[in-house]
Amino acid sequence: MSITFEARLRQYKLMLNKFISKYPLLEKEDLYQEGLIVLYECMQNHNESLSSFTTYYYMKLNYHFLDLHRQNQKQIRLTKKLRIQSSVSVPLPSFDRFLMDDILQLLTPKQAKWFHYHILENRSYPEIATLENTTIDAIKGWAREAKKKIAVLLRTYEK
Repeated sequence: MSITFEARLRQYKLMLNKFISKYPLLEKEDLYQEGLIVLYECMQNHNESLSSFTTYYYMKLNYHFLDLHRQNQKQIRLTKKLRIQSSVSVPLPSFDRFLMDDILQLLTPKQAKWFHYHILENRSYPEIATLENTTIDAIKGWAREAKKKIAVLLRTYEK
């Protein structure tokens, strides 16, 4: 006899809410949706001969939320690093798309090129200068002005 998704949700809603309350820095609605996705995937992939469904869902939910928490913490650290450091040399593969869109709207085309090459692709100033057929000092100027604008935007994001 197969249990419906709605029945499983009623059965495990308390567990899901417990995990949501464990991570107060993340959006509750997003976590709820993530929990529903994990529940659905668990229903598709669970093997009764290996463990009970409760144990399987608990472990999957725990690790999934822990991964989301780590990604969020990494994003916070990278954002602070971008604001504080004069030169970020760390690629940002999980950069918040909405934040990046806001940053790119603020920047001039040349500043956006610096952001793309240096922040997202981790290229050095000499590499960027060669690609853009300009001087390293010009790249530094683009960066200096872009960082000022980004710092203002990040202060509004923190509020």
